[in-house]
Amino acid sequence: MREKDQYCPNKKYVNQISAPGREIMEAHKSHTDIKRVLFMDDRVPLKNLGAGYPRAKRILQTITENGWFITFYPLYQPNLADDWQDIYEAIPDTIEVIRGYGINKLERFLSDRAGYYDVLFISRPPNMMKINKLYNKSPDLFSGLKIIYDAEAIWSIREIQRLKIQRKAIPEKVAAKCIDNELALAKISHTILAVSNQEAQYFKNAGYNDVHVLGHALAANPTLKNFEERKDMLFVGCLEEDGSPNVDSVMWFTSEVLPLINADRKERVKLYLIGKNGARALRRINSPDVVLLGTIDDLTDWYNNCRIFVAPTRFAAGIPLKVLEAAAHGIPVVLTSILESQLSWRHEQEVLVGDTAAEFAGQCKRLYNDSEAWQQLRENAINRIISEHGIIHFANCLEKVLNS
Repeated sequence: MREKDQYCPNKKYVNQISAPGREIMEAHKSHTDIKRVLFMDDRVPLKNLGAGYPRAKRILQTITENGWFITFYPLYQPNLADDWQDIYEAIPDTIEVIRGYGINKLERFLSDRAGYYDVLFISRPPNMMKINKLYNKSPDLFSGLKIIYDAEAIWSIREIQRLKIQRKAIPEKVAAKCIDNELALAKISHTILAVSNQEAQYFKNAGYNDVHVLGHALAANPTLKNFEERKDMLFVGCLEEDGSPNVDSVMWFTSEVLPLINADRKERVKLYLIGKNGARALRRINSPDVVLLGTIDDLTDWYNNCRIFVAPTRFAAGIPLKVLEAAAHGIPVVLTSILESQLSWRHEQEVLVGDTAAEFAGQCKRLYNDSEAWQQLRENAINRIISEHGIIHFANCLEKVLNS
């Protein structure tokens, strides 16, 4: 392994001729009480990455805090674009990162480190598909490993929803087969992690027994301003890719929902969009009521100043972190029934729900003008964050899964 491809704990580079990281292996083998995890994902969860990476970052941090040694193996190849400083600003510097190997060199890597790891932790369906192929070819490489599949999301559900919105819906039997094929990726795993009760049930219905829900870890930190001190609406999410759930939702909201909200208002309501915004579709937005702010590191002031948060998502999988973060900061949310189901939250209890443009606009106007409903939703959502997505709850669940 080349020097630039591997960065080791305590930020020391290792020159290696044969088996990669032998110095690390020998050092850790001398401490038999240390348990070791080989963690596989697309890439290191750098700062400002969305799409499930904040959750991956929290998982890595929590496993490290629980005393495990982690090797992070990015499966994208060559994966050399990330700077070492950026990597170790994002994750603990005790984590060994194998960079530049990718899926093509994974067989060699596992062979070189046979018997070294206790747990193989694989995140996301495309990565699990790659591991399945290698497992079917060389099952001995995985001997002695507890395999944890972190599904992150059932991607086929999102794709089926997207096709339906675009009026390209596929037959129900075909859709069910797509979901079944994705669930079958878990067949080589010992334990499955799902991000929501809804998606966990899919795996249980498919016959898997050891299924756990591991959502997001958040601290409730409600901002201070009251209803009257706030105005306007907020959306937070990555808007880089045309056709993505976030871009689709923003284009739908700005073209069909926002005009209905402002149709009969003297003081117009603005929508502030925060997040990377390179999608070309955004150029079609031509409204003085829409403000694209780009990436902002600290969102506290925006959570404190805006009155409502909107999540007009029309197709999605997993669990909406942006909604949880908004709720944790005390800004009530209007969302679609897709997100309501994913969260297992309730209309008029923790959130307001609308699916058509008229419904969504109506709920936004209702929440924007009703201080009593605003306060009640805010309090209820904060309580759900504390009870279901607390940091301690997250850590205990992960520790149980690793040690069971």
